[in-house]
Amino acid sequence: MRWLTVFLIGCTSSGGGEAQKGDAALHWGNQTFALATASAIADPAGMRIQLGNDNVDCATDLDKTEPPAGDYIYFKAPAATGPIANVSFTLIVFQGNNISIDVTGGTAQIDTFDTRVTGTATFMTTDQNATPDGMVTITGSFDVKKCF
Repeated sequence: MRWLTVFLIGCTSSGGGEAQKGDAALHWGNQTFALATASAIADPAGMRIQLGNDNVDCATDLDKTEPPAGDYIYFKAPAATGPIANVSFTLIVFQGNNISIDVTGGTAQIDTFDTRVTGTATFMTTDQNATPDGMVTITGSFDVKKCF
């Protein structure tokens, strides 16, 4: 009976995804979401870094398909190390029956480009749905699996 109980607990986990080993977080008004799953996929610009609180893996393409409910950020970057001064971030936030999609500028730094891609990303914007003050930011570092 114990084995069955453990098995059932294992089967009730959330959607999953590739582990994001950095401490990147999305600050949405007075809420903070850990961006715990992520991937770096091929893109004509070089690569696309995709971060989410769940359900992001190597098969995910946030630019082409609507993801399940959750919170996501993605941006394009050259497939190389170095600073990126003008990054266009796309932010997707599903909360209840609401979806917010924002595109905003920011900066990024790619520190490592190997089997994993590491670096930092920064942006600040506003969204009327981010209560109480409308502020939206990303902070921290990312460490994602390179899928190409």
